[in-house]
Amino acid sequence: MTSKENTEAVRRYHERQATRMDQRTSELERAIIRYRARRSARIALKKLESLKNTDGKPLDTEFSSDKIQLPLKSDGGPGSGNFNHNGVPGQVGGSAPAASARGENVPCVGFEHKRTLAWKRKKHGGMYSSMTDSEYEAHAITFLKQKCGGAIDGYLDKDGAICRFDTKTGEFAKGFPGGYVKTCFNPGYSEKNRTFSLERAQRYFDKHKAEEATGDGES
Repeated sequence: MTSKENTEAVRRYHERQATRMDQRTSELERAIIRYRARRSARIALKKLESLKNTDGKPLDTEFSSDKIQLPLKSDGGPGSGNFNHNGVPGQVGGSAPAASARGENVPCVGFEHKRTLAWKRKKHGGMYSSMTDSEYEAHAITFLKQKCGGAIDGYLDKDGAICRFDTKTGEFAKGFPGGYVKTCFNPGYSEKNRTFSLERAQRYFDKHKAEEATGDGES
């Protein structure tokens, strides 16, 4: 066998080896994909089996088009009673009470979640350190309910939330009448430096009012 023939034989050998290796790699990849698919299916099935309906019966895992229902949502989107009209944020069904930019409003129901309440009070704890979570929440509801006049200023923002600001203490709060409280704190108080500036609080309110307010009159 000539040198040229030897070279050609070696080339063909390596090509066959490379082809076999590619085939084995493809088979291994397909096997891995099948394994992952089966594993994901087993995990999903276990989760479904662990779920219970409210009556304690196992969840029906056989689905058909006549069984599918949109879950109720609380954000005013599809599936909630608030779809295509102003609903109460955090509430399912019904329309939002008319919000007044400067008048007295229906009380908020509280913060959206207990963890939100706890986090807010902890974040602004310097001004509310003597209050419990429940007292802080009740304070925010009362503060937001009041009408403007005297030291109290306020506005209605573009999302339908009312805002109240105390020009003497610097306290600021925002929430939805009949819905949840978004925040209640004093922007003039620095948690970092433990200092207070009424001027800083006033600047905060003026800035947000200019950016967010839909109107300044009674509505």
